[in-house]
Amino acid sequence: KHLSDIISLSIKDLDILEKTINKGKDQSQIFDLLTRVNLTHSESEILNKFRNLLHYFFKYDCLTISMLDAKGKNATIKLVDGVKKNLPDRNEFNINGTINGLPYTKQSLINSSSIKYNLFRYSSSEIETKTANNFLGIPIIIDEKLWGAVMIESFSDHNFNENDEKLMVLIIRAMQASMFWHIEYQNMYENAIKDGLTGLLNHKTFVDRSREEIERARRFQHHLVFLMYDLDKFKRINDTLGHPYGDYVIKTVAKIIKDNVRSIDLVARYGGEEFAVVLVNTSTEAAMTVAERIVENIADYNFNMEEKQVSMTISAGLSEYPNDSDQLKDLIQFADESLYKTKDDGGNGVTVYHSIAK
Repeated sequence: KHLSDIISLSIKDLDILEKTINKGKDQSQIFDLLTRVNLTHSESEILNKFRNLLHYFFKYDCLTISMLDAKGKNATIKLVDGVKKNLPDRNEFNINGTINGLPYTKQSLINSSSIKYNLFRYSSSEIETKTANNFLGIPIIIDEKLWGAVMIESFSDHNFNENDEKLMVLIIRAMQASMFWHIEYQNMYENAIKDGLTGLLNHKTFVDRSREEIERARRFQHHLVFLMYDLDKFKRINDTLGHPYGDYVIKTVAKIIKDNVRSIDLVARYGGEEFAVVLVNTSTEAAMTVAERIVENIADYNFNMEEKQVSMTISAGLSEYPNDSDQLKDLIQFADESLYKTKDDGGNGVTVYHSIAK
């Protein structure tokens, strides 16, 4: 049903569109733009696609596409086309008491002018002018929820008519369908590559991304460090406090690891209580600071759920590309061997592979 909503338009809607298009123009390109679906498009690419469509059909001085924030009081400007005047400093505006907020507060198409609505466009900090402002706006509803709004404005005597309203409704319907499928696709993609409990990369994605990082490191002649982590004596948590507490510990440890590396580094839940990290463009010496900080932060953390407190430690092993190997399988194996050397030594530490490979 969702897919058919995206890739098909009703015969009635297509008829409205055909009557609107200037016969001298290339109709096929417009139909193609309306109905083409590319699941890999980003949000900005989708919005730009419909900006082009609106620009083709409407004579306006300013187009604003905005998105409602989580609290439902302000909207963030996602795209502006045309005259960029009186834009708010923080790229957001209050939906109450503003022209661009009318599609939100009315929750319906609005075709009016500043003569009827004595409102600021975005905020009360605007410099007042006597310029006429005719506008046509419509809310964007995605999955039966108010997502955002589109507003086109004309700073002249140009009025938007009934045909403009019909065409706007048609285009926004297509836009809503495209945005809905984009969000669904992103959700499916995130679910496919991430571990459901921790939000870290899952095992398969980590392996795939690690191969990509090795190829990149080979091209640009830089180093990678592979870190494997495993919680010490984790089984006692599930056995004595139950699996919900175990899940809490794993989620907390995942966050500690993630918070201690950069956004360009890879972090994955490699197994049950085992985690894997790839530090990009990093030497063993620099990586040891990060690796030891993670170990210390976990040892110092006060795990507390439902007034039950426990202390946890973690063991780590480290290998380096290309000094230890240039093969992914070896690098993971060497880091794993180093990890278990740490456990043999009592845990709560980091072992470097080349220190045990001699």
